[in-house]
Amino acid sequence: MIGVVSAEWLKLRTVRSTYLLLAAAAVFVLLTAAWSANVAHIWDGRPAGGKIHTAASPEYLIMAPFEVCAAVLGTLGITAEYATGTIRAGLTVWPRRLTYLMAKVPVVAGAALAGALPGVLAAFLLGRLIVGDRPINGFRTPLGEAAPALVASALMLVVAALLALALGVIVRSAAGALAGALTLLLVLPGVAAHLPAPWDSRVGSVLPTGLPGEITRAPDAAGTLGPVPAAVLLAAYAVVPLAAAAAVFVRRDA
Repeated sequence: MIGVVSAEWLKLRTVRSTYLLLAAAAVFVLLTAAWSANVAHIWDGRPAGGKIHTAASPEYLIMAPFEVCAAVLGTLGITAEYATGTIRAGLTVWPRRLTYLMAKVPVVAGAALAGALPGVLAAFLLGRLIVGDRPINGFRTPLGEAAPALVASALMLVVAALLALALGVIVRSAAGALAGALTLLLVLPGVAAHLPAPWDSRVGSVLPTGLPGEITRAPDAAGTLGPVPAAVLLAAYAVVPLAAAAAVFVRRDA
């Protein structure tokens, strides 16, 4: 198992797409820094009676592009092999299909976490540094208080990558896997937001993008889910598709 995991890690760090995704993530972090600078500029340029007091936080703005990056990472973890035919060579060297597939899980999860957590944290810290002590909601939460939400958001991105990996195994198409993952991550939350109350919050809270907020919610706060059920549901968004992918993968030809 260690040998095949090492081989998967070698694949990931030697393909161009991995570095392109890292570069894209860095660009998105810089764009959130530009957003923070713009918020500070608007605050400084307005008279005392016209100051803005609320703005979207950079760690919130970066989630959508990071979700796309995570989905692409997970998808390419398997569909690139189908596209090039190297899946056959890989299974010839390591014919235990379940082990071959499961070896991809820690590699994709580790890469997603290694990119997501520093990226989300960098967006948070740069935003606070740029805005400084200006009293703007969205930039006032201290790091110690925001840390659980940042970690939960990073874990959601890991789940997004594993979900995309599973879909890639099932449909064997990068376009199909990305469409499925991004529908769940981006399209359905937008649809849920336009549902009549209270269904907008109820549906949104059980989608992957709503679960980090549920995990970090106070246990006695009014909400659809508690922290523990929300964490279990978030894990299920990765575990269930991966189980389905494993069942499909071991029963069909490459």
